[in-house]
Amino acid sequence: MSVRAGLSNYLLSRLFAPLVLVFFMSSSVVEAGIVHSQEWFPINKSAGYAVVASGVIEANEGADVFIDAVNGPGEPSGGSTLIDATPYAGRTITLSADVEVESAGASASLWIRADSGSSRVEFVNTGTAPVQRSDGNSRRDLTMDVPTKATKLLIGVLLNKQGKAHFRALRIVVSGKPMSTVKPQSVLEAAVTIVKQHALNADKIDWPVAEADVRTQAMGAVIPVDVYPAIRSLLARLGDSHSSLSGPYQAKGLQTGGLPSEPAEVNAISDSLGYVKMPAFRGMDKDKGEAFSSKLRGEILSLGGLRGWVVDLRSDSGGNMWPMLAALEPLLGSAEVGSFVSPGKTVPWFARSAGVHAAESPALFVSVPVAVLIGPQTSSSGEAVAIAFHGRPNTRFFGSATSGHSTANTEFPLPDGSVLHLTTAADADRNGFVFGDKVIPDFPTEHGTDEEVLHAAVEWLVSGGGRAPGKMRLASAAEGVR
Repeated sequence: MSVRAGLSNYLLSRLFAPLVLVFFMSSSVVEAGIVHSQEWFPINKSAGYAVVASGVIEANEGADVFIDAVNGPGEPSGGSTLIDATPYAGRTITLSADVEVESAGASASLWIRADSGSSRVEFVNTGTAPVQRSDGNSRRDLTMDVPTKATKLLIGVLLNKQGKAHFRALRIVVSGKPMSTVKPQSVLEAAVTIVKQHALNADKIDWPVAEADVRTQAMGAVIPVDVYPAIRSLLARLGDSHSSLSGPYQAKGLQTGGLPSEPAEVNAISDSLGYVKMPAFRGMDKDKGEAFSSKLRGEILSLGGLRGWVVDLRSDSGGNMWPMLAALEPLLGSAEVGSFVSPGKTVPWFARSAGVHAAESPALFVSVPVAVLIGPQTSSSGEAVAIAFHGRPNTRFFGSATSGHSTANTEFPLPDGSVLHLTTAADADRNGFVFGDKVIPDFPTEHGTDEEVLHAAVEWLVSGGGRAPGKMRLASAAEGVR
């Protein structure tokens, strides 16, 4: 069945059965007289979106998958299909597709998960290079070394918010054997040594027990990816909820990538107030980071003369903090805005750390009142950006508590090209106040809508920053502001 026909049936189902809000379709093709079926499953149970698929991902033509989440709840939507991992175990596979996003502000990606029985043993995605509408029809390739003990593979597509996305020629192929010839045991031992020497919470681990456990877990490993679950179990013992491991293909994507999770916004919401929405920024490529920060910085400076700013970090889930800080340098200033604190060591950070060397920002920007919006999606480097504003004069925080990952990760390469992202320090503000957990707003609005949180911030700015906002009510953010 074609995507268009499947979508029509979905719309009909909405008319005749309005309570059936999520529709998934099995797809089938006929090859050499044999019918191959592939069933797609929702990634969540939220109402209001449909995934329609045809074809088979293991066939030469691949599958065609369409996500319609225009009426969705705004959270990630998509689907996955399940295949037997046995033919791929111990080999390198590549999932590819031509991806097109029809909606502004949304982005789409591919993912693969390998399971052994009921346990997840590996996961990769194209999160560092999502496709946005401005990319047009863009090809994406995703590579994974399949663990030798994998029994099933979940192949998935994702749309991060409301909109539509089309995945054409979605196909999985064997691209060879794992590139690394490094012995898996050497990867494990390198990881154990690094964690023991550098982790912020290394002293919380009972090392004789932990080392014995991870070595037992890694017994029988044939290729490096086979020891990744043991390494991740060691990281979990740290209890920082932030340390992680990237396989070699994901690590390479992080180094060469550089893209916001969604378009950033800079605009005037009234004659006197400005608004900046800062998304997450994925990837460490310096040139891409500088291009991102320079553009936003210029847009902020172009709105000179405003008497207050809203900095919205509610969708900033982290990534590379330096381009984000550099973009906000007009409001943060050139002095120290925070630091990384570890036992016996403090490393300061500045808004210009991304390498943006521009003229000094006008004093008007550095002293203007700023209302910072935060929430549970504000995480990791997003929390670092929030902390950069903490202690700034004429600054208050609105919304709800952040995710609680206000710590710094350091990258440590492993022998096979994988990378440990190890928590080695806690974030501190410009006055030396150490966080390491959630950032709490000055004016909590736990149950307020996005619009109500924004209105509370605007109300505070209009008052000159001298009083707490009154009882919130649903209103336009710019209502009465001139």
